[in-house]
Amino acid sequence: MNMTAIEGWLIDLLVGISAGLLAWVAVSFIRRQPGRVRDAEHVPAILRWLGGPVNEALPLARTLLTPQRRAVLARRVRHAGLQYGMEPETFEALRIVSTCGLAVVGMIVGVMLRLRSEPAGAGLLAEVSRGAVLGGLLGWVYPSLWLRQRVATRNTQIRRVLPFYLDLMTLCVEAGLGMRMALERAVSKGPPGLFQEELQRVLRDMRAGRGLAASFHDLGERVDVPGVSHFAMAVVRAERMGLSLGPVLRMQSEQQRAERFLRAERLALEAPVKMLFPLIVFVFPCTFIVIFFPLIMHFLGAPA
Repeated sequence: MNMTAIEGWLIDLLVGISAGLLAWVAVSFIRRQPGRVRDAEHVPAILRWLGGPVNEALPLARTLLTPQRRAVLARRVRHAGLQYGMEPETFEALRIVSTCGLAVVGMIVGVMLRLRSEPAGAGLLAEVSRGAVLGGLLGWVYPSLWLRQRVATRNTQIRRVLPFYLDLMTLCVEAGLGMRMALERAVSKGPPGLFQEELQRVLRDMRAGRGLAASFHDLGERVDVPGVSHFAMAVVRAERMGLSLGPVLRMQSEQQRAERFLRAERLALEAPVKMLFPLIVFVFPCTFIVIFFPLIMHFLGAPA
């Protein structure tokens, strides 16, 4: 092993030790300053530990947020079910912290790669800048991707159990119970999950003195699922116009069952298309190798 390789390994070791010490100092600082994000549920662990830096970045986040941007973030956070533990300013501060943190990580990785290949290279600044830009872009995009994925996962879970809850409420209302009692029966007998929590919040609002129409209107605003929005609007209209809730709920239940059947059919039709890429990339090459390798070896005159 020449001196260049030894110097490269020593530089990698020193940079790794420095990064470890920096991480230890950061974790110690974060633990001493828990911050507001540690109280938020369903927040990624890597972001939940950033309470101290997030608190420091909150003034900058409030400065950067425009009223339009704040309204959009508030709606997305509400649809993700994080309205109790994360405000739009907190999410923007998390994005700033993640951008700066991953930019620093990208700089360290760029230095390690450059010094490992060329210890005395003149392009060190360009490599560090490239790593910082790539890390910063990843840190800026990741929180939005995580929030979007959480909204999609939440909507999928709610969409799956919605027809069952509608059937329960329809049976209870048609049996002579009021809407509040039907909600209580549906919450107690229905499958646990996100939609059960939303219905429990509707019951809490009604017990606190809010009307049925206002509580269901808030439900439609909180949940970004078309079926829930249509169900909430139908209940609100029936309550305001004095209509019977039994036929309304029966219609919503039948519509949701039909939509669930159509979604299942669409997913079944999409399955062959989604399987095409893995087949072409992974299965077909192996099959062709197994079939044609003995023939090629036979034509070349070598024993298969």
